[in-house]
Amino acid sequence: MLENDIWISSGECTYKIDMVAEGLYDKDNQYVPLTKLQWNLLQHFLSKPHEMVRKDDLLQYVWHGKVVTDEAISHAVRSLRSALKDDAKSPLFIETVHSRGYRFIAHIKELSKTYSKAGNDELPVTGSRETPDKGPAETKSGHTVKDEICAQYSAVDSDREHPALGKTCAISRKILPIISWSHAAKWPKEKPAELRQLVQVKFDIGSNGYALQVWSEAMFDSYRRESIPLGATIAVDTTIQPSNGQFVIVAPKGGGEAIIRQYAKQGDRVSLCAFNQHYPVLNGADYTICGVVKGYIYGNYTELAF
Repeated sequence: MLENDIWISSGECTYKIDMVAEGLYDKDNQYVPLTKLQWNLLQHFLSKPHEMVRKDDLLQYVWHGKVVTDEAISHAVRSLRSALKDDAKSPLFIETVHSRGYRFIAHIKELSKTYSKAGNDELPVTGSRETPDKGPAETKSGHTVKDEICAQYSAVDSDREHPALGKTCAISRKILPIISWSHAAKWPKEKPAELRQLVQVKFDIGSNGYALQVWSEAMFDSYRRESIPLGATIAVDTTIQPSNGQFVIVAPKGGGEAIIRQYAKQGDRVSLCAFNQHYPVLNGADYTICGVVKGYIYGNYTELAF
């Protein structure tokens, strides 16, 4: 039984699921409402990933043995597919096994509530929010969270002991806004009306830096190894030029959502490659670079620049 938050992903389509609060969220962290029946159906599929689930099995564990028609089962599956923006003809999440049942085909990753790696001087992800019913959240300085983000506030902790050096030294910390992938394509010319989440990082980030949460299976290789963990928060610098092998945030020049790719330049030709080799190599001439990834934070683990 899954107890922690999990990510379900197929291609570039990903959702986060809060198993305790029974909440489904899309890649922009927007809540996706589910009925109790849809939730129970999804939960049962998650308990049997990549297995064929027969209709009799659904009757027992979702409908608890109640007598319902095949059409009622099909309608419930269609409604769950609709909530996930899935297509039965080209399924990303729920595949129909003709005349037999269904199979949940997406990748599932459970996120541990605590994750650490010894020997790192890490900074945790923080999720400060503005709440409409209580007014904007305030920082210790009395400014709103939005004020702090817009000012690109930096703090220095000069009394922290560095574990590797064994002595006290100054550690520069940068507060970045966590934005959506759609906003990353337009940042910093267009910024969201509300900047709700912050992350504190120790990477050397220039002005107008920002952070994103990684949702895509593009970060897996053919052996399911991750280059950046699913659910990690990446810090992006908009003031530097990429070099070969670095991860960059790019957006189609004709408009559209930003994506993450690996930068490769040979002569005058720029290619954008996914870590997952099943994804096509993109022509850099068709995309605008929206920033260079300096590193990521996953739980309490900080990975410095690539």
